[in-house]
Amino acid sequence: RAVEFLKSNERLEFRARVLEVLACLRRADDWDVIGFAADLVVRVKLPLDTVRAEQEAELAENADFLAKSAIRQIEARNKRQLTAKTAESLRQLTGITRSWLRDIMVQAAGASDQVVNADVRPSIEEAAARTDAARAAAAIAAVRRCDVAISYNVSPETCIDAMLLEVRDILYGRALPNAAPRAYTR
Repeated sequence: RAVEFLKSNERLEFRARVLEVLACLRRADDWDVIGFAADLVVRVKLPLDTVRAEQEAELAENADFLAKSAIRQIEARNKRQLTAKTAESLRQLTGITRSWLRDIMVQAAGASDQVVNADVRPSIEEAAARTDAARAAAAIAAVRRCDVAISYNVSPETCIDAMLLEVRDILYGRALPNAAPRAYTR
């Protein structure tokens, strides 16, 4: 999956956009964050359009030869595949976010040689200068809560909204790291 991710220009552009959004969080108001989340959710779903088109073409090609029960089984399989692809893309989003936050944590702790996302070092240094390792760790916990909520089929839009708002608030002092987390609802 990692190799596929690195070979895909679309996924690399997705990573760049996620990192760009994260770098903008400090100056973003709530409406900006909600807009960022909506944009990221759209980008999460972009690869699904290709998969969906391939599935529909395959089904249309074979529809004349298949019984209705077989078509329903193929449609159910296709739906499961789309759900799995959506979950994978959402995990990529949260994985990129966790990686960026981890880099902030190590930068804030004085271990700048351990930064993994060297291509966005300026945003990491800027964020680390405005926070501390404990807040970065608390923000990583917020991302993990988002992962859990997504695994329970909570709306991706809701999860990403809440995650970005919580990460911003924790990192930049609008909330204490041990404050109650945002609620994730369906």
